[in-house]
Amino acid sequence: SQIAYKFSGIAYAKGACIVRMWRNLMGAQNFDTAIRSYLQQYHLTTTVPNNLFYHLFDHWPKNHDVDLVDFFSDYTEQVGYPVLTVKALQGNKVVTVEQSRFLLNKDDGSNATLKYTVPITFTTNLERNFYNLTPYKYLHKPVNVLWLSFDSQIDWILLNLRQSNYQRVFYDATLREGLRLAISASNYSGIPVENRAQLIDDLFNFAQVQYVDYAEVFKFLEYLAKEVAYVPWYAVYENLNTVAKRLTPEQLPDFRIYLSDITAAVFEALGVNVQFVTSHEVPSPDYRATFYCAASGADSNAYNMVWAQYYLENRASEKNMLWAAIGCTRDYRNHYHKMIISSPESIEQKKIGIARMYEENPDLVQPIFEMITENIVILADDFQSWSHTAEVIHDMAEYFTTRQQQQLLKEFYDSNHQLFGKSEALLAESLVTVENNLNWADSHLKGLVKYLADRNGSSCLGAASLALVLLLAVGSLGSGLAWL
Repeated sequence: SQIAYKFSGIAYAKGACIVRMWRNLMGAQNFDTAIRSYLQQYHLTTTVPNNLFYHLFDHWPKNHDVDLVDFFSDYTEQVGYPVLTVKALQGNKVVTVEQSRFLLNKDDGSNATLKYTVPITFTTNLERNFYNLTPYKYLHKPVNVLWLSFDSQIDWILLNLRQSNYQRVFYDATLREGLRLAISASNYSGIPVENRAQLIDDLFNFAQVQYVDYAEVFKFLEYLAKEVAYVPWYAVYENLNTVAKRLTPEQLPDFRIYLSDITAAVFEALGVNVQFVTSHEVPSPDYRATFYCAASGADSNAYNMVWAQYYLENRASEKNMLWAAIGCTRDYRNHYHKMIISSPESIEQKKIGIARMYEENPDLVQPIFEMITENIVILADDFQSWSHTAEVIHDMAEYFTTRQQQQLLKEFYDSNHQLFGKSEALLAESLVTVENNLNWADSHLKGLVKYLADRNGSSCLGAASLALVLLLAVGSLGSGLAWL
């Protein structure tokens, strides 16, 4: 476990971001020379970070006004990263930049007062130079505000060019609207794909901490109707589930319409045709899992086709993928009683099969819960475990979005908690989770729900897997999507 900790995903992800930032700031040639020098000196020996820093110091551009000791320390020894708050003043001729530590939860005990040595790169609609990654200035920790002045009024300003530096950027309402109009214009006003993805990811994170309303985020995302690059869509996919899981069954149709609208251009541009799912054609490995999921949810014939492929498949990885895919069916009662209960699958596979039914069809989570809990002993006997049965209820409760569903869970707990033994605590935790999730939705999503309802009017879209439209779009754009 100690070895695994040293090679954690956080260390690798953050390390890669910081190394990329160093390379872009000092210039590729300087960085490559420094790394070669470092490797030559310490070939086949052990090192410490300062050994690397010495070679980076030695090859860093001499005209940069930065304390490199502080700069390296801020991102390697100090936790977290900064958010830059950008405001327009004096008729958009002056812009101020301030920094603070970005925190998703200010109540978790983290130190919110930390500051960093922050490299500043930017361009505006007046210049549109997106590829000069040499910092204009460094925002040093003792400096409270960086002032930027322009001869003419700017329509928008973009910081952290090509998402090169380890920071988020929060623009005031005027500048956010300017960027929304710019990114919606022809050729995205030249804004690079990295920055389009950055703007999306930042907005989702800012909405989560209530700097902006989710309604504004989704209004900004309307530009995606003409976006065919992979990275911005990936940013959407990575963040969207936080919102989708909290929408009620009554709110989901408007959400589906929105997804269908913004992905239409992707399907048209890439020539995606989802009708083949009922044929015998084998889909590309890039999005095979997504299409088999779509087939299972389409109708009984397609479901039976995927089930037959699962039954005949001998390769473990393909068999696992197909098992998860058939769980996307909307015929949950038949699937549960005939394909999960008393089947030869392992308990873990059965838990996956149950979870897929409501994860891909969140509007069905309540009837699925009612079906399973009308005789919970059936599932416990099949599992031969009350602890695994409690995990099924606990995981399902994460998708509850209404007070009625919360009441059903409470009634189930009151009537059955004694059956679960020590696992009763997991059920009690589910009650707390549902309350927290409902409160989160009340405080975060009211504006979004109104925006989607007003936008869609009386439009209607048939029931389908909630994430399917988005998954198909992203899957079509990417290659080797192991994260799907």
